[in-house]
Parts: sequence; C-alpha cells; structure tokens
Amino acid sequence: MAVPRVFVSSTYIDLVEVRARLADFFTKMGFEVTLFERGGVYFNPSTPLDESCVNEVHNSDLFVLIIGGRYGSPVTADQSKNAGHRYNSVTKAEYLAARDKSIPVYTFVKSQVNSDFETFRQVSATHREEISYAHADNIQIFKLIEEIYQAKRGNPIFQYETADDITRQLKSQLVGMWSEYLRGKRKTSVRVTRVRVNAYKMFFHRTQQNLSFGDLSKKSGVSRAQLRKLERVNKNADSLDPSIFQLCDHEILEKIEKALDCSGGLSVGKHDDFLSIYIQYFATYKGKKKAQVRTEITERQIFPTRAVVFDFDGTLTLRKENLTTWERIWLELGYDLNECAEYLRQFADKKITHKEWCNITCEKFRERGLSADQVKRVAEKVELVPGTAETIKRLREEGVALYILSGSVRQVVKHVLGDLYEYFDEVKANDIIFGRDGVISAIRGTKYDFEGKADYIKDIIQRHGLSPLEVLFIGNSCNDVWASQSGARTLCVNPHFTDPNIAVHWTYCLRQMEDLRAVLDFTNISGEE
Repeated sequence: MAVPRVFVSSTYIDLVEVRARLADFFTKMGFEVTLFERGGVYFNPSTPLDESCVNEVHNSDLFVLIIGGRYGSPVTADQSKNAGHRYNSVTKAEYLAARDKSIPVYTFVKSQVNSDFETFRQVSATHREEISYAHADNIQIFKLIEEIYQAKRGNPIFQYETADDITRQLKSQLVGMWSEYLRGKRKTSVRVTRVRVNAYKMFFHRTQQNLSFGDLSKKSGVSRAQLRKLERVNKNADSLDPSIFQLCDHEILEKIEKALDCSGGLSVGKHDDFLSIYIQYFATYKGKKKAQVRTEITERQIFPTRAVVFDFDGTLTLRKENLTTWERIWLELGYDLNECAEYLRQFADKKITHKEWCNITCEKFRERGLSADQVKRVAEKVELVPGTAETIKRLREEGVALYILSGSVRQVVKHVLGDLYEYFDEVKANDIIFGRDGVISAIRGTKYDFEGKADYIKDIIQRHGLSPLEVLFIGNSCNDVWASQSGARTLCVNPHFTDPNIAVHWTYCLRQMEDLRAVLDFTNISGEE
C-alpha cells in the first residue's frame, strides 16, 4: 500500500517543539513525515543543503507550512546578493516549490504574527518599515503571507496559538479532503439524499406547537421511533460540530419540516445552528414530560459557568454622557460626532467594510495628529462600573476563564482596567498603532466585532472543551447580539441600541445594573466572599 508523504516546512529553532508534535500527529495518521532533523531529506553532496530540501518537496503529497516570528536563512542563490532584509528564505523556497507542483498546501500563522501582519496591511507602504513589529524579525514574513493570500491555489491560511490548534485543524482538513475524494468517486450526480437534522430546532418547534412524538408522527407520516432518534444529540462529539446531529433521508426531513411549518429550517449548515435559545431550551426541557415543558420563552435556567466573556464599553464601564470610547476620541480631536455616526451607518448598511471603516477613521485621526497621550487622556475619563474589581476577582477565585471581546480600543481597555487587565486570559479589541513620529499610523481592526463575536466565542468553547451553556457573554449594545449565534448564554446589561426582550439575542437581562456584582447571579456563583 502506498503511504502518503507530508513535508513540514518552517524555521527550526523557534518551532522545534511544534515540528515534533506534527511529526507524531502525522505518523499516527499513517503518513510518512519529511523533516530534515529526522533524516527525512536526502542531502545530495553535490548540491547546496537548501536545494536538497526543495527537491524533497517535489516527492511529497501534502505540504504544511508553519510561520512563526522568524523569517529564516536565505537560499544559497540569494546569499551573495542579500540586501538587508530583502531575500528569499529557505522556507519560502520550499513553499514556492510545493505551490508550483500543485501539491496541497496548508499554512498556519502564529496569531501574534498575524496581528502584526494586519498592522502591516493597514499601514501605507511608505510607513511599513518605520514600525517595530513585536512578533516578527523580518518584514519579509508579511510579504510571504501576502503572497500566499494572493495565490490562485494553495492559499488556505489558519491562525494558531499552540501545536494542538494546528493538529485539530489538520485533522478536520484531512477528513474534508477524504470526504471530497469519496464524493468524487461517485458514479452518479444524484442529489444528496442524506442530511443532518438539527435536533435543537426540531425539539423547539415540536414543543412550541405542543406536539408529542405521536402527534408529529400522525402529521408527518414519519414513525415515532425515527422522530425520537432524530431528536438525539451525540454527546461524544464536539459540542459545536455538526456531527452531533443525526442523519436522515432528505424526503423524511421535508415531511417533518412541513408538519412543523418550518420548511428548510431544520437541516444543519445554517448560521443559527447553535443559537443559544435553542440549545438552552433543549437542555432545560428535553426529557421532561409534555405537561412540564413551557411553550412561552420566559423561564431561563442558570447553568454552571466556566468562562465569562465581557464586552467593555457600557458593560464594564459607565456610559457617561452616553459616549463610547471612539466617540470620545473623535471629540478629543475636535470632530463633530455626526461624522463619526455617519461611518457607523455606512458600515451597518454594508456600504463600507470594517477594514475600510478603520482606514477612514485612521486618516481622520492622522489629519488631527492623534497621539498616544491624547488616547491616554481619553482613557483617564473612563470609569469602571462599581463592583468590577470584586466581580473579576471572585470569578477568578472560582476558576472561571475571563475574556474581553470588544470593539473598543485596546490601549484604553488596558489603561482603564489597570491591574485587573492581568486577570483576563485574553483581550480582543481594536489596536491603534503609532509611528516613530508619535502620531497614529494605523488602526488594526479586530475581526471579532459584530458577526465576529460568535466566531471568537465558539473558539473559546472549543479551546476549553466546554458546552456552549457553560459560557456566559455579557454585553449591552447592537454589536453584541451576534454572540448568541455561538450557543453561549447572553446577558444584556444597561441596554443601549438593542432590545433585551428579543429572546433570540438575549438569554437574560439586567435593565439597570449599578454594580457589576449583579452579574454573578447568572453564573451559579454567589457574590458573597
């Protein structure tokens, strides 16, 4: 039996442990792994070492590129003409060889390096080399990433924090590759007849109509046994993996959807597959007798909480004068708030992207010479909600993981929190980058605002191996409503531009929160110390 070969390409010294983990992973998967440190490369005595590595790439079936903070050594051909930082590294040469041979390529970029890359992209070409990048030793790293993104093939790029992130994504990709192969082997192009049924939604719609399995069986013509099976969730699978749901024939699904008056609503693969209202309703009432199940969405169970994700502006801070951090900066620079609001409207209407919004804002701020001192002055006017310190420390004492997920400014978040900043596992917010002249040069926009909030919370759920119901998101505004699509419970505090009564968006509500310790009532953790 032929054994597939995978070539792992990266710099060595900084990624030696990651390379070792990948070698073990692929070996267990049945691959032959090519790593020069394990003797996987034939070094021809008559050719340079880097050329031997490139030649070995040609014999591979799969190519995995790991990009950390080091660019690597120059290829032999560039050593004599190396001008400063501008040269092709051995790692880049290996990647180009794989791409030219149409070998499947999967690229993984360290998340901190990717953050620097986003800064690189948003800064004008004339200012890029003026910035000191914290996690990359050579600006050519960003040019390599940019080249990969622009390639017509071999360009999927994933971020990673640890080797586990890489192996988890590779496993998923290999399964997808195998699935695609099997589909390609089918001799007919018959319509897919097997689909997964969202048990959360099916249970919700069935009980909302006060139907037993017997009632639904009569309406749909599907047996009770089949209906019971389709409302089961595989608890052994990842909580946010579609494989937790059961398969059935497409014709059967159509009958069930017609009987429940939700045509097209129960098949898996939609944005609301893991909406918190469905998951919580399922967890609260599944298994109870028909008389015990409430059809009105009023009772909200409080689940044990292992992670809390906070918004910042208006959630952890007092919304004095009803201003956000960004609005305060616009005012600090002497702008009219109507102009600030106009760009928000354009973004909401999808006339501009989030990146374009950041770039426009950056240009406006640069025109007025925004400095770090001015941002600090803005931060000094922001106050935390009373009880913040006590709440954060209490949650930490209980072993709860803490995160901030905000559209605010990281520098402001860090200044306002002070020593409390270190209590958080991670803070996701927008970054303002300053050039050597001390004036703003870029705004590195977070991709985890608005729709991105659900993606980040899903990542937290998977990273910690949690049930979505063990995560509580606390926010207050319109850009926070997307969090519910992660499956996490959501708490609206001091609502601002959002309706807390919309159950699809908000699990709980504190219309007037004067002390942050009030949120502890929604965590199964007592506020008393």
